Amino acid sequence: LNCCAFSAFAKDNEKKKALSIAVSVFTELKQSTIVKPDAVSYGTLIKCISNLVPKGQVRNKMASDIFIKCTEEGLVNGLVFDEIKRAVPSNVTTKLLSKPIKSRRKKKPLTQWELRDLPRSWKENVTENKPKKRTSQLKKESPSKKKTVKEVKKSEEIPIRPFRRITEPSWQSGKDL
Repeated sequence: LNCCAFSAFAKDNEKKKALSIAVSVFTELKQSTIVKPDAVSYGTLIKCISNLVPKGQVRNKMASDIFIKCTEEGLVNGLVFDEIKRAVPSNVTTKLLSKPIKSRRKKKPLTQWELRDLPRSWKENVTENKPKKRTSQLKKESPSKKKTVKEVKKSEEIPIRPFRRITEPSWQSGKDL
């Protein structure tokens, strides 16, 4: 999908082929019993549409349909949100987002809308890889005794060996060098 999305500067017939490949790959993902599309898949497909389909009603319809399907599956993340704003004009984006925004008391202009302004149901199935915190790893290692930060740093440091002379002066060994 990502490779197809970056075929924007190709000839028209190559763009059509890239778009058909992207759509067929996404369709295979949807039909697969092993792998399902995630937020990145939806965002990249919208990027494909944005880069490969000329501006107009067809592009607006395709991107809007994908975005609506993504909201139904709860897979809207930052990538999807940014790409839909880039793919369709602001009036189409306003229509897509008007339902959840109406329920909010303060209305913002489109340029100020953020991911956190969207309903939780649109984002509920997004999984993000977050790095584990260092403190949780320490608790697993020694649950009985908690180490301080200084103790952890000292235990991880490589001991520095004092410098040793390799050669001896001749007056110590009695040998001439």
